[in-house]
Amino acid sequence: MGTLSYMAPEQAAGAVAGPRADVYALGAILYSLLGRRAPVDAGSAEEILRRVVEDVPPALRSIEPSVPRPLAAIVARAMSKRQADRYPGAGDLSADVLRFLDGAAVEAYPESILERGGRILARTRTLAALIAAYLITRVLVLWLTGR
Repeated sequence: MGTLSYMAPEQAAGAVAGPRADVYALGAILYSLLGRRAPVDAGSAEEILRRVVEDVPPALRSIEPSVPRPLAAIVARAMSKRQADRYPGAGDLSADVLRFLDGAAVEAYPESILERGGRILARTRTLAALIAAYLITRVLVLWLTGR
C-alpha cells in the first residue's frame, strides 16, 4: 500500500489510487525534505490514516519559513486534498519544480508584479546593474543641469 504518512487521502480511505496519488506522495516527500518532518505524524497506523484523510498538514512555510513561497505553493498543490486540484501527473509536478529551479514563474504560484520583477532582475543581474547605473546617471545629469 505504501508508507502511511505519504499516502494520498483517497488511497488512505481505500479508494483506487491513480497518477494523482503518486503526485500527492511526491509532494509529501518534498514536504518532508523541506520541512524536516513528515506531513502527518501520529502514533498508531489508524491515527495516521485518519489524519491523512481528514486533516491538512501544517503549511510548509509555517514550519520552515525559509522555504520560498513558489516552492511551498508547488508542494501545497501536489498535496491538495482534492485530486482535481493536484498536478495531473508526476511530469507536470516535475516541470513546475524545474521552472522554479530555473528561476522562472511556476504554475502553482500566482506572483505579484513586484515578485515577477524581482525574479526577472535576479535572473539578469547584469541587466539590473546596467538599468540601475543608467537611472542613477540620468538623475545626476538632471540634478546637475537643474532640470
